[in-house]
Amino acid sequence: YITAQRDFVRSLAALSEELYAPDVPSMSRRPEASAAKSRLRQLLSELRIPPLAYVPLTRSSHLFRHVVRISPDEVGVFVTRERASALLCIEVVADERRRKLSELFQAVRDDGDGKLFEDLSADHGPTVLDVLAARDGEDDDEHTHAHAQARAHAQGASTAAHENDVAEDELNARRICAESLDALYGEPWVDQSRRVRRHSAFGKRPGWQLEPIISKTNDDVRQEVFV
Repeated sequence: YITAQRDFVRSLAALSEELYAPDVPSMSRRPEASAAKSRLRQLLSELRIPPLAYVPLTRSSHLFRHVVRISPDEVGVFVTRERASALLCIEVVADERRRKLSELFQAVRDDGDGKLFEDLSADHGPTVLDVLAARDGEDDDEHTHAHAQARAHAQGASTAAHENDVAEDELNARRICAESLDALYGEPWVDQSRRVRRHSAFGKRPGWQLEPIISKTNDDVRQEVFV
């Protein structure tokens, strides 16, 4: 199990290097973002997720959530002069017994007959990764609109008409602003998570979550913290 978990993490790290490696002669040509994204989708289709795999970026006191799927359709690539960073959306499911990460090996031991891990010993043949591895809240528009209407009624008919016009202008401004933000930043994370869950084979399982991570090599994560 430990070897499989190690190889899984190495495979995630290798994604970035496989997309673009300036120091490697055969991969030193900077790819177009669209080509890199297509390549990333291909690599993820080859990625094998071992049982009870997890991304080791959490505390041991947190609830253990194991990886069940990494969708090739929910990815992004940021290509710079020095590297290609891969944005991944990982589907995880909470442990059915609500165990913490510190109790991970108890979950491994509970698989007494070995059925959960029997696939690890099967010979699938090496993949490219095997080789390399050797907006959250709701908007308050409705509240703002209701408040504007109440104030308008208190100030008489002419004032009401004026306030309604102001409220309508405010709502239009908010709508235009929201549309501009969506065009600039893409689909809000809450909407994306709901959409992925609705179409996922694992979406109905209790404790399902969608978690974003960035895979990159030869640097720290400072630049992409703001993405």
